[in-house]
Amino acid sequence: MDGVSPRLSDPYMAFSRDGTGQNGRPRRTNKHRPRPGPITNRMENDHDCGDGMTTHTFPALGLEPITCQPWCEASDGHPNQRLREDQCCFGPEHRVPLSKEPDELFGEASTEQQYLNTYLMRLVDDKAARIFIGYNEAPGRPATPDEARRFALEILALVDGLEA
Repeated sequence: MDGVSPRLSDPYMAFSRDGTGQNGRPRRTNKHRPRPGPITNRMENDHDCGDGMTTHTFPALGLEPITCQPWCEASDGHPNQRLREDQCCFGPEHRVPLSKEPDELFGEASTEQQYLNTYLMRLVDDKAARIFIGYNEAPGRPATPDEARRFALEILALVDGLEA
C-alpha cells in the first residue's frame, strides 16, 4: 500500500496538523478534502496592537425573575441564576432517617445517618410541581403528584401487609 499503514488508509482518519500521519509518515492527500491551516501560537484581535492577547470580561446578564411557588424556599424569583433552567423552585426538604443502616462516612472522619428524602420542586417551564424522591445525596427522581401518590400508597400497602 504506498507506504501508509493499512489502519491509516481511510482519508477521514484524524491526522496531525503538521502534515504527517499518526505514525509520523507523510499523509496521503485528498483533493476533495481541504487540509486544515496551521495552529498559531496565540490568538490575535484588533485591540491588542500585537503586544499580547487581550481578554475581556463580560458582565452576567440578569434574568427576569420568575413567579415562585408559595412553598419555594427562596421566594425571590431566582434573578441571580446564570441560566433560565436554573430558576427552579425548591420546597423544604423532609428526611426520614434509616435507623437500621450504618452511618455514612464522609471526609475528615465525619459521619451522618443515612436517610430517605423528599421535597417539592418545580422546574422553570414545568406547568406543575413535582415531588422529588431521593436517598442521601445520591441523585433521586422527580415524580408527578399522581406518581408520588401511587408510590406512597404502594409503600403503605406493603407496611399494612407486614402488620397484618
